[in-house]
Amino acid sequence: MRARLRIGIVVPGWSGPREEAVLPALQALLWDLAASHDLRLVSLRHPPIHHGYADRGGIPVTPLGHGVRAGPFGRLAVIASGVQALRRLHHEAPLDLVHAFWADEPGLVAVTAGRVLGRRVAVSVMGGELAAHAEIGYGAALGTGGRLAVAGALGGADVVTAGSSWLYATVAARVPGVSILRLPLGVDLARFVPMVVPAGRPPRVLFVGSLQAVKDPVLVLRAFARVRTPGAELVIAGDGPLRPGLERLATELGVMTRTRFLGMVPRDRLPAQYTTADVLCVPSWHEAQSMVAVEAAACGIPVVGVGVGVVPELALAGGAIVVPARDPASVGAALDAALDPLIGPRLGAAARAYASHTWDAQQSAERLSSLWHALSRRASGRPSPGCA
Repeated sequence: MRARLRIGIVVPGWSGPREEAVLPALQALLWDLAASHDLRLVSLRHPPIHHGYADRGGIPVTPLGHGVRAGPFGRLAVIASGVQALRRLHHEAPLDLVHAFWADEPGLVAVTAGRVLGRRVAVSVMGGELAAHAEIGYGAALGTGGRLAVAGALGGADVVTAGSSWLYATVAARVPGVSILRLPLGVDLARFVPMVVPAGRPPRVLFVGSLQAVKDPVLVLRAFARVRTPGAELVIAGDGPLRPGLERLATELGVMTRTRFLGMVPRDRLPAQYTTADVLCVPSWHEAQSMVAVEAAACGIPVVGVGVGVVPELALAGGAIVVPARDPASVGAALDAALDPLIGPRLGAAARAYASHTWDAQQSAERLSSLWHALSRRASGRPSPGCA
């Protein structure tokens, strides 16, 4: 039986004592691992409180409550207090290693604390840390502070993890020589399962995500307006600042009567949305992994999207269509192909097969636990077998 490790976890934010899960896939992973390891979580900016609590999965959380403090002095305050929080946790009982999820501020906190405490450090790239999309103002790499924090985190980590082959290649190109492990977040394959679709239902395109620029729901609407499949409808599951403009755009494009805006859908109701759709559209400017693509694939739903996150590898497995250009005509044509009754079911079956092999939640937990054990052995001077 493997030893129980004490792990310092650093995140930018976490669910407060009474909040619903804001990072469901990551929370599910850590809650699973908390059964076999002693996890101590430091949350840098959210929730805006300054007293410790146990989250809904029982993990002790030290919130620093920095909120949206910006600028170089705000970032320095976050880094300093994060390192100090990890030092206090280590003083209470020695940490075996530190793992940061997100490679900007959390990563720099973890790397700095690791050097101070003499502990190994893992850093997971989870979002737009390496992105720089000036068109929409998205990505940590747009600012000097963000670029420096990410460079320090990735350059100082003992191992970096990435949730998709696409992100793995992005990190390898940006930080040559860094030790990288592809370690995606998993999905509960018993909850996200294919279902029999009732006969006579209209062909359905699904978009799941927050209605903000980086997810590009505008592209979904413009593409859907070019779909030629008879009777097709669009379901948009999510909410955000772009919703009023999207509703106006749907009216202007003449597709409002075939478009349903569901608003925010609770996570426990998402499987029903996937299994009553024929194709998921992922038009995002950036996805480190794309959990909605993972969940749809697990439900046997094909994906149409641009070449970010897991979409390219899912396409290689035969479960998705990658659109080479961010234009509505190309996306619309790909959606029509996925809606074809001779093509869509084949894509969906391949998507489920790949999800079952690659994104099983239990497998993800086991791989992360193996990584932690390997790093802890390396820290103690014992040889470390490969864990990739």
